[in-house]
Amino acid sequence: MDSNKDGVLSSKEWGNGVAKHKDVIAKFFGGATIEEIGRQFARIDADSNKELSWDEMLKAAGIEA
Repeated sequence: MDSNKDGVLSSKEWGNGVAKHKDVIAKFFGGATIEEIGRQFARIDADSNKELSWDEMLKAAGIEA
């Protein structure tokens, strides 16, 4: 999903990745719709910098880095 390989996901990368891998990603989000998963970006982005770091994604999954 990190198309430019900078180590973080922008909202555009998140949206593109969710759309491309929607069936697999929906399983990890409890069968949520693509729209619901797309909106999760803001919730996961704990520091509100419009990018998701690996640590933010782990924390959102309940895994402490």
